[in-house]
Amino acid sequence: MRKSFDGLCGLLSGDLEQNVMGGDIYIFINKTRNRIKLLRWESGGFVLFYKRFKRGTFELPHYNS
Repeated sequence: MRKSFDGLCGLLSGDLEQNVMGGDIYIFINKTRNRIKLLRWESGGFVLFYKRFKRGTFELPHYNS
């Protein structure tokens, strides 16, 4: 969870070959699932949302692959 705008954009565009300026929202959750970052491109720049729980964790959705 140390990366900010540039680091997350580099990870998405370089390693995952994503178009980060397409308007999609990218979700990053840490291992203990008590912190989350959302990255989104809006006109004029990136928006980064960050949330940290004092107690509890984020539940990951279950899906069939």
